[in-house]
This record gives sequence, C-alpha cells and structure tokens, in this order.
Amino acid sequence: MNQPIAVDTADPISSTKEFQQALACYDARKLEEADTLVRELLQKNTDQYEVLHLAASVALDRYRAAEAVALFRRALVRAPGDRARGMSWRGLGDALRQAGDLPQAEDAYRHAMLCDPGIMPYAFGLSQALSDQGKFEPALELLRNIAGKHRRNPLPYWAIGTLLMQWNRQADALAAYELALSLDPGLSQPHVFAGAACQMLGRADDAVNHYKRALGLDPAAPAYCQLAQLKQFTADDPDLPRMEARLNADTAAPDAKIDAAFALAKAYDDIGDYDRAFLFLDMGNKLKRADVPYDVFTEEDAADRIMALFTRDFIARFENRSGSELSPIFILGMPRSGTTLVEQMLAAHSQIKAGGELVYISHVARGLGEAWQSRGDAAPGEDDTVAADLRKGAARYAELTGELVRRHPRFTDKMPQNFMYIGVIHLLFPKAKIIHCRRDPIATCFSCYQRRFTAGNLFSFDLQDLGRFYKTYDRLMRHWHAVLPGRIFDVQYESVVADPEKEIHQVLDFCGLAFEAACLNFHSVNRAIATASNVQVRKPIYHSAIAHWRHYEKHLSPLIEGLQGLTG
Repeated sequence: MNQPIAVDTADPISSTKEFQQALACYDARKLEEADTLVRELLQKNTDQYEVLHLAASVALDRYRAAEAVALFRRALVRAPGDRARGMSWRGLGDALRQAGDLPQAEDAYRHAMLCDPGIMPYAFGLSQALSDQGKFEPALELLRNIAGKHRRNPLPYWAIGTLLMQWNRQADALAAYELALSLDPGLSQPHVFAGAACQMLGRADDAVNHYKRALGLDPAAPAYCQLAQLKQFTADDPDLPRMEARLNADTAAPDAKIDAAFALAKAYDDIGDYDRAFLFLDMGNKLKRADVPYDVFTEEDAADRIMALFTRDFIARFENRSGSELSPIFILGMPRSGTTLVEQMLAAHSQIKAGGELVYISHVARGLGEAWQSRGDAAPGEDDTVAADLRKGAARYAELTGELVRRHPRFTDKMPQNFMYIGVIHLLFPKAKIIHCRRDPIATCFSCYQRRFTAGNLFSFDLQDLGRFYKTYDRLMRHWHAVLPGRIFDVQYESVVADPEKEIHQVLDFCGLAFEAACLNFHSVNRAIATASNVQVRKPIYHSAIAHWRHYEKHLSPLIEGLQGLTG
C-alpha cells in the first residue's frame, strides 16, 4: 500500500529523531522495524496526527485491517487540514477495502476526493472499490475521465490497465500499458505489468522483452521472479550474479530481495542444485513472512465456526430456497492442486466459458455472514429472513457474473479457496457443480512454498503454517462431504496426469456434458490465464511435477511432520 505520510514540519513530533527513524523505516519498506518504532511513539503520543497516520499506514501494510481502520479514524479527528484529511481518508479507504467493507471503502475514497479532487490516487482507490463491488463500467468511466483531463500523464492509463487485468481483459490491459509507456518510456513498472499481461496471454517472448526492459530501466524492478518462470537457467546464466547482487545489497528494499530470492530458487532448481535452491527459497519465504503477520489460528477458528453453522439440519432447512437457476461449475481446492489444469481442460469444451479466479463468492458469503451476525442471539435469523438473504446473495452473484452468463450459460468459477464456502454455494445454487481438486499433501504444500504469491495465500510463506492450514482445509472438506454426500466431485491431480482422458470423461459426466476430444488439447486453448500455473498449462501434461518435492525432502521436516496421517 505504502501510504503517503502527511508530515507537518511545524509540529515538534515530526522533527524528532524517533519519528524520522520510524518514517524512514516505513519508506524503506522495513515494516517490522517501523512497526516496533511507531508502537513506542504511540504510547507517548496517543492523539498526535502524524503518529496516528503513520501507525495506521504500518498496520495496513502489515495486513492488520481492523487496527488500521481504527487508527485512520482517530487520525481523521486530529487531521490539521484538507491535505492531511485527504490522505487519511484515502488510507481509511484502503483499510476498509482490505477488511472487505467495500461500500464504506467507496465512501471513504469519495471523502478523500472531496478534500482534494486533483490527487489522482484518491480516484484510483475509488475505482478499485467500485470494481471490487462488480461495478466495472463506473470504475472504468472514472479512470477514463481522469485520463481525459490528464492526457499527457501515463498514470491513468496504467490504472486502466490494472483494472482491465482484474477483469480478465488482458489484451485491452496491454494496450493501456503500452499507451502509458508511449507517454513516458522511462517508466519501469508498466513494463512489469505489460509483461504479466503478455504472460497471461501466452505471449512468452513479448513478456520476456517487457521484463528485461523493466530491469534495464530500473535494476531494482520486481521482474526477476516472473522472468525466471519463462526461462530455463544454466550455471553460466548472466542473470545469476545480477540477482545475487540484488539479494545481497544492503540498500535493496525487502520486496526487491524477495523477488530476487524466489527467482534464484527457480534458477538453481533448473540447474539441479536443490540444496542451493532451497537456501534461496527459504530466504525469500522468511523475508515475505516477516512482512505478513499471519495467524493460522484465525483460519482454524473460521473453519470451526463454518462447520458449527453448516450442519445437516441447517442445510436441510434452506435447501432450494434461493430460487436460483444458475449452474456455474465451481472448481476449488488448495492452491497448486490442479485447479487451473482442470479449468483449462474444461475451457476447451464448446459449451463452457472459463471464468477464471472470481472473487464474488467470498464477497457474497461475507455479506451473508455479516447480516446473520448482526442479528445477535437470533442469528442467523427467522427462516423466511434467511431465505430472503439467500435470494439476495444469489441475485448479487448473478449480477456480477452477468457478462459470463450472456456468453455461455455454463461457466467456471475457479477460485481455489472457495472450499471455505461450499455450504453457501450449495444453498445459493442448487444446480451448480462443485469440483474439488486434490493432490498429494506434501507436493501441494511445497508447490505453494515455491511460489511468490503477490496477493492472498498468506499461509504459504512458512512450512509449519502450510501444514496447519492444509489440515484445516482437509478437515473442512471432510465436513462438506459428510453433510453434502454426493454433492462434490473429487478429482485427483495425479490421476489426471496418469490418464487425462478417463478423468475428463468423469468430470464431464458429473457436469452433465458430453465428452469432446478438444478437452485433451487444453494446452492449445487461446485464453488469458491469470494464475501461477499460466506457464505450465500451456504445455501438454507432463509427469515431472508429481514427486518433484522429493529433491527437497531433507529440508521439509516441519511440513512433513505437520502433515503426518494425511494422504492425497
């Protein structure tokens, strides 16, 4: 997030050594140090605007959304003028968006724009809040208006590209990034984003060129990790010393070090030096984990509450009450379990439109949860009230996926962690198909550990967290199978690799569709793929990934011990 900090040089606090040190750590993305320093400042300056805003910004960037919301609200009370108020309203919008309170986030960004309508990031935040709520056209129109007012400024076009990427319009996004670069060829970041768009579109050579141009303009650009996924390294590769130099540079920002560490892990994996590869992989994950205060207990508690609510009796009370005829194909499971492969095979079918990773079910489920919890002791509410909630939730999802439905009545929704919401999916969409992808637990978790996820999947940066999260996922899936017998179709990744024709026959039978041979040529499907597997699924099925983790087995004791008793 990296919020701008409104510093009042006339305020004595702003000029103190302690505040300047905390601010310098924050600007350098040394968030753990900044967190410690700003907490000490807060103890002595509980009502000082500069300290409150900085503390809120640090909490936001460390994914403590509730704390950030509270601190930004306190900062707003103390803000000395419109400039400071605008910054804190924008920060509050970011925090509310992170917390999932999208209508309130939208309101906060609008307040920021009222404070100073000339600050483009405030409008960019508003466009994101609109987009997150499924309001794509208003979000795009807002950015187009800004671009019209600032025709020579590349930033609005960059923002338009990012918005289009989120809506799986990678070709249009690439055009926006290229327009931004035409206005300022010296920018490195649009090259990184353009490279990602090309990579998702299957244009590997163009992606490589963009990543290399980004690094040529800025050697610290976060492009090595993505570049590494598109090339095969040898021991004499000239990028190796460059990446190691970045990793060892005292002045390199943590994000740049993380990027280099994951890229080096991929490089030495290619070379076959697995011990050295794990050294860098462990380094990158530890750096990332230090920046993400993840608490696996929160996930475990959420799973417990879900299972306590979605009993057989609860489900029986509300089955077929949503009134929805929608029949999406939900593909879910742990990340790196084969969900992208299954979706790509289905995407080759003439009657299926691939939707990709849609965030809508989580938004709808969160809205239902908030409504039910708001009823206190009466939660979730009277039967007729809960049925009305379900009808509203189903209608909202239908609205958000309207464009997909217009193209094809059968479409996929491939968000892996929708396994949390299978009970909601069942109640909202009686005609939906739910496909659960499974893979060997150790292979799944290690594959997560190998990926530098840029958003979500916060459990993936520590081997013990991974083991505990997997067990929570496994426990929840056993619950769903128990309360919804026959509703979920399990697909084993290793079986798909061993006999893809047999497995896709079974998947299509479950979906009520006839077999089409094109599903076996999934790697030829021309569509954008926005997941970490976008390189692999453009190739024919290969077997080398099945037991790849065994090269690292001696390093994986915390994970292996944590997963004892589980099988794929």
